[in-house]
Amino acid sequence: MLKPYKGYIFDMDGVLANTEPLHFIAENKTYDQLSIKVPAKEQESFVGTSQKQLWQTIKDNYNIKLDLDKIISMHMQNLSKVLMESELSCISGVDDLILTLQKDNVNIAVASSSTRQIVNMTLKKINLLEKFSTIVSSDDVKISKPNPEIFLITCEKMKLKTSEVIVIEDSKNGVAASKAAGIDCIGFINKNSGNQDLSKANFLIDNFKQLIDMYKNEK
Repeated sequence: MLKPYKGYIFDMDGVLANTEPLHFIAENKTYDQLSIKVPAKEQESFVGTSQKQLWQTIKDNYNIKLDLDKIISMHMQNLSKVLMESELSCISGVDDLILTLQKDNVNIAVASSSTRQIVNMTLKKINLLEKFSTIVSSDDVKISKPNPEIFLITCEKMKLKTSEVIVIEDSKNGVAASKAAGIDCIGFINKNSGNQDLSKANFLIDNFKQLIDMYKNEK
């Protein structure tokens, strides 16, 4: 049963927008440029982590000599192009959830492992950028999910205790980060995010109408 949380923290990719398939497309373009093949299962394991962590792991695992910053720069060009050319919209029902929470003066925030550039680009494209006064990206943390740092920083910016908020995540790494921060978590089952183990989440949903109903029942 949901309790009356004072704040909701949203992951972005795979929760606010179905961007994970676009990330996979951009990553595959970068893999091709690096002349490597990365299995889908390995690619899915990076969901929820930062670009730096992803490409450092790829660089180490595949013995790539190219400088890390150059790899990331190359990939960011690919990702920006894919996002700009996509017909992206918010995930069904999430805008209604945000409106419901805002009507009740519930604090909402975004905590994303994407860079601030990509976060702003994506939120603007799905018409949600102006909805969030608190946005924390990979640019604001030293260690990405599954490390809890991003959620602890977000709570600090929201001026709320970890016991007063709940996180919505679609990835194993995101759920792990939430639990490590001592924050309750809603696991959003999104087939577009690949095979993600969300079993450690406090609640599981596969659509946002479910969550709106749960929220209203606890008011």
